[in-house]
Amino acid sequence: MGAVQFVPAPGVEGPPAQATIRDGEYRLDSSRGPVIGQHKVIITATKKSGKRFKNEMGEMEEETIQFIPPQFNESTELSADVQSGSNTFNFELTGDEAGK
Repeated sequence: MGAVQFVPAPGVEGPPAQATIRDGEYRLDSSRGPVIGQHKVIITATKKSGKRFKNEMGEMEEETIQFIPPQFNESTELSADVQSGSNTFNFELTGDEAGK
């Protein structure tokens, strides 16, 4: 399970846009898509760690962990310049931990 988020760069007016990644693909239609202009791109994905913990309600819950390296989310190096019309942005996640 994962998500891709387009966050408008300073000076670009509009809300962030987010899509769910399924089988390595995502789609945003024009009504939910990012506004025209430069965006910072954040990609996240979690997986079960195999550990359980007590949540705030005192119930046992399965722990999930972020497995995409920080250069694609917390310290993202990804960007996209959204133009009018149809856009396609493919992001190649590389590095030792990407996709594990």
